[in-house]
Amino acid sequence: MLWAPLSLLPVDLVVAAVLVAQILALRYVADSWRAAAIVSAVPFVTGEPAAGNVNIVMAAAILAAARNRPGGGAAVALFGLAKVAPFAVLAVASRRTYARGCGGTSRPRTTRSR
Repeated sequence: MLWAPLSLLPVDLVVAAVLVAQILALRYVADSWRAAAIVSAVPFVTGEPAAGNVNIVMAAAILAAARNRPGGGAAVALFGLAKVAPFAVLAVASRRTYARGCGGTSRPRTTRSR
């Protein structure tokens, strides 16, 4: 259902966009291009982009939510519609991250100086 609007685009364009998203997500998860190259030598990591799965992109979204990055909760909530595991990250992270992921707004806590 989420992929339905993409069916209007040429297939080659969608495949290229998903591949680029997976490579950038692998770099985000590995934290550097060198580490991404080393991790990509693992056989199951190499097979993910070839199969067209979005598991690496999902891992990057989960990592962004765990690091409390802006928009990380929303990405995990979106992937939670496809799989149940990302919701576990939102439940563990915090209520504030969960509220942001579900579209709510929450202001960060302010600390009083004494």
